[in-house]
Amino acid sequence: MADIAQTINDLADQVRRHPELVLSLEVLGLVRHYQARWKEAHDLLDVTDEVPVTAWVVRRKSDMLLPRPANQDEEVTDQSQAEDSAFWLSWAVTALQDRFQVAEQTHWRPPTIAPNRVTEVKDATVWKLAWSWPKVKPPANRPVQIIHPEPDPIGDRLRRIRAHLQRVSAPVALTALMNSNAALETVLTFSAVIQLWHQDEIDVSQIAPFQPVWIVRNSRHDA
Repeated sequence: MADIAQTINDLADQVRRHPELVLSLEVLGLVRHYQARWKEAHDLLDVTDEVPVTAWVVRRKSDMLLPRPANQDEEVTDQSQAEDSAFWLSWAVTALQDRFQVAEQTHWRPPTIAPNRVTEVKDATVWKLAWSWPKVKPPANRPVQIIHPEPDPIGDRLRRIRAHLQRVSAPVALTALMNSNAALETVLTFSAVIQLWHQDEIDVSQIAPFQPVWIVRNSRHDA
């Protein structure tokens, strides 16, 4: 096998000049060598060109070892075949562009405000529909639940917390500002405390996670 230290481009150049040289190459070891090199490369752009060149060397050895059909086209060697390939490529690009334009006209529809007209089914009635779909039943009439909110729940809670903090000078636990452990009470109190903290009216502290939250009125805000 040729010296593996040489670059794959030099090896491919030798195979082009001497095609019989490819028969002495161990392509499996060659592929494994360059796979390891590609994995260790810091920048893939440095080894991008080596991938198709290595594949070409492997293809050349397979062509030399395996019999080729008699009618298989040879590689493009003259200018006329190259021009035919260029003409085919131009024709293919044009055909794809035409199909793309047809697809745009087919799938694109202008927006419309008027809804689509529903085609009526002949002799269709509600009773025939109900008979055809016996498992389909109308939803049960559920009573409407009306929730009456407080006039200004956050505002009332803010005024109550401010009044409580003005009466005391020591830090107050967050739980002491709640009237109960209900979820609504907790959410309202916590939201009011967050708003007062953002307005720099109070200082909030906590020693450790899951420990009591202490609140004290910020004297700097009064000044």
